[in-house]
Amino acid sequence: MTSNSITSRSSVIPGQELVTSDETRPSATYQCGLGTFERQGKFYASVVGRPTRSAGVTKPQAHLSIMMVDDIPLPIGQEFQGTIRSQDVRQVDKDKVIIWDCFRPGDIVRAEVISLPTSAMGYLLATFRNHLGVLFAQHSQTGNRMTAISWKEMSDVETGQKEARKVAGPNCTDKPK
Repeated sequence: MTSNSITSRSSVIPGQELVTSDETRPSATYQCGLGTFERQGKFYASVVGRPTRSAGVTKPQAHLSIMMVDDIPLPIGQEFQGTIRSQDVRQVDKDKVIIWDCFRPGDIVRAEVISLPTSAMGYLLATFRNHLGVLFAQHSQTGNRMTAISWKEMSDVETGQKEARKVAGPNCTDKPK
């Protein structure tokens, strides 16, 4: 990046460019996360805040930043790290789980802690109950908000394009009281 690039220590405002125009093909290197959008291959902030690198998704697991505990937001910069392994996504067909079809970078996920932190993976998290999974997501190509249309799919609210996710059920009987 050039000297006028955004760093994780600087604050940004909506509409501010995050990846400078003199970089070649930023959309081939970066993906939109929560609070960002893409226009003509450039990435912009859609909210006030500090930019961070999005949690990654690898073949056997998804890495998350834990931003809330028991509905209490954690201070910015003091998030915990967690990992959802493919075998902890759902209770059935565990061997058929494809993490990319369940979670994407930038998704907001409700998960349950199943193990205390390890040095490599942080807290181990699970989404195997019906009320756990993706709560909010943006379409990977358009950046538009998506809504749940089934337990396994979300749809772009503007274009109707669908993407696979492990969706958190809104009215589930296994929700803790």
